[in-house]
Amino acid sequence: MAVLRASELVIRGPDGNTRRIAQNSQVVYTRDTTKRAGEPVVIDGGDLPDVVLEADGTAVALRRKLSLYEKCGFPEVWVVGPDRHGQQMARRWAVRVAIHLRTRVGYVRAPRSAALPSWSAEEIQTALNEPEGFMSDGTIAALRRVGRLMRADSDLGPDDDPILPADPGELRAEPTMEDRIDALGEMFGLRGFAVSLSFTVRVAALRRPLPYLLRAAYEGRDEDDFLERIGVVREIPLVLDA
Repeated sequence: MAVLRASELVIRGPDGNTRRIAQNSQVVYTRDTTKRAGEPVVIDGGDLPDVVLEADGTAVALRRKLSLYEKCGFPEVWVVGPDRHGQQMARRWAVRVAIHLRTRVGYVRAPRSAALPSWSAEEIQTALNEPEGFMSDGTIAALRRVGRLMRADSDLGPDDDPILPADPGELRAEPTMEDRIDALGEMFGLRGFAVSLSFTVRVAALRRPLPYLLRAAYEGRDEDDFLERIGVVREIPLVLDA
């Protein structure tokens, strides 16, 4: 995973022409990338970062920027701005975070990140407000949870955690059934899927990694499309674990 501060964020179209859409932005890639911090990040052929951090501004400016990001296809934007109602820290205000996920109807506010599964806006806000070079026990635990979920959706081993190294026993721990139901229910609600609690429980019980199910729920157009993405035909009952 790479977190980069880009001097410029540039889109290159099929005709080879480039368009600058942001300056001094921070972007997150949850996969390997050859891009380097401090340099312009040129995006070719849909090679989009998984997250863009956008400084909060006026409501009009923010709507304009989100509209531009949506047209370019950026899947997730974190809007970061000063929390004037929060505690003023040494030489700076505390920050607040709002997560915006791209859907078929535009960006919607979300309680948790899709790129960094299960990391909530509150937890991200806490992490960004901590002193430079310091991470609280709560932030470390949250990042290890995120890394465990990301690792479950890849071929990484216990020594290759994408976020933080942790005790191997902790890395092997899987989300509980209750965690799976809560996470899926939250994502279904975010996407507006009209599903029953029993449906959510049955999906949570499938032999599928939780990040895989959350990604399908996030990207699916509707309930039928979600089921197709996870390889379940509606006419066939869901097959639960024995």
